[in-house]
Amino acid sequence: MIVITLEAESVLRDWLSARGDKPGALFVGLGNRNRDRLSLRAFRGIVKAAFKAAGVVGDNKTTHSLRHTAITSAVKNGAPIQAVQSMARHANITTTMIYYHATDRITRPAEDFIRYEAR
Repeated sequence: MIVITLEAESVLRDWLSARGDKPGALFVGLGNRNRDRLSLRAFRGIVKAAFKAAGVVGDNKTTHSLRHTAITSAVKNGAPIQAVQSMARHANITTTMIYYHATDRITRPAEDFIRYEAR
């Protein structure tokens, strides 16, 4: 089971309506060899093109960046750790905690809590 937003559900339903009742994969490739499914290579190409159009550049920006951004956004916006763990499908909650620690380091750095007293 996957959970999607209401907006994503609406877009998906529109796609299913346009696609019709064809059996098989939701998204298919347009090449000669992979008409039955969208290949990982093709998906990566689509994401890279979207990144480029949005001005997101760098060799370290990958499809995994989308996952990282989704998890970080959920954390920043106050999602409970168990919900984030479930969304990320982390087997161990300590993996999820990495995102909380990284976010805390940015939003509440320890340096902000240092107080110097004048003598």
